[in-house]
Amino acid sequence: MWEWTASTRLYGLTARLLSIPRQRAGPEIHEVDFDPARNSLEMFAVLRERAGESQLPSDREWAYRDLLYEHNLEEMGRLFRAAGALPIFLTLSQNFADWPPGASSHATAASAPELAEWERLCRRGDERAAARRCVEALDLYRQALEIDGSHADLHYRVASCHRELQQFEEARRHYRLASDLDRVPHGAPTGFNEIIRGVARRLDAPVVDVDAALASQSRDGLVGDDLFVDFIHPNLRAHQAIAAAVVDGMREARFPLPAGQWRETAYAEPDPETLLRENPELRSRELEMQIVACQLARRERCVRERAATLQRLDPENQVARRVLPQIQ
Repeated sequence: MWEWTASTRLYGLTARLLSIPRQRAGPEIHEVDFDPARNSLEMFAVLRERAGESQLPSDREWAYRDLLYEHNLEEMGRLFRAAGALPIFLTLSQNFADWPPGASSHATAASAPELAEWERLCRRGDERAAARRCVEALDLYRQALEIDGSHADLHYRVASCHRELQQFEEARRHYRLASDLDRVPHGAPTGFNEIIRGVARRLDAPVVDVDAALASQSRDGLVGDDLFVDFIHPNLRAHQAIAAAVVDGMREARFPLPAGQWRETAYAEPDPETLLRENPELRSRELEMQIVACQLARRERCVRERAATLQRLDPENQVARRVLPQIQ
């Protein structure tokens, strides 16, 4: 209703009339108060509510989300085709391994005694994991999963123990389950990649597997902080990997030139660490973004660590100066 009202001529005329100032003294000045840390928290208030396990979306809302995503993606692809352009679809990736779920919930079918036993098993598992006795911790966590396997944070803990034991395939599987079960969520569900591939097949368009490209560039195949600034924004090295994957996809699609005519050695990406040394402000901006994201997710330890690092790199940085006194 609001969108319809705002689109009418009457609303537009009224808005213009009401916006005319009664008196003007000097030139009009537009001021924008943009505090990234504060405004981001306000903009994502709904995420804070969900992190507190309130206002969680229903199964019907999840299903509608998937339907809407597929519809919008297909419409965009059709518009590209209608304009004579070739759409190229990219799979999605995000920080799976180093960003815990924002909110978790239990299966509605679990009874009070079952949940009490689940809590007991998890508590004992956490004690073993803290003591780096992950084999014992995993046994307790598996018993808890048999009671309720829908709790996102439990899968994250299971994945972290597999990672500690260098069981990377199992770690990867549970990290992704943790992300998919996240009730906030921080990122897109991995099922969106199947939607992307399905739409691309229907439109006869190429797909660049960015998710696989980033996994191949990650330590132990676990996509995490080494490639992402926060939970979804790639860092400099990840952007280079994505660009390289897109170039390979274009070459395979024989676009814009046949593969044999490409000069693969004509350009070499600069080393990300060299770029960061030449422009230290880039690293500060990354840390500022991480602080905002960690505040949004209520990760106080993450905020404290990133702010302290930022202050060491840039003692006069205003974000670090404002944040550190608030959390110490």
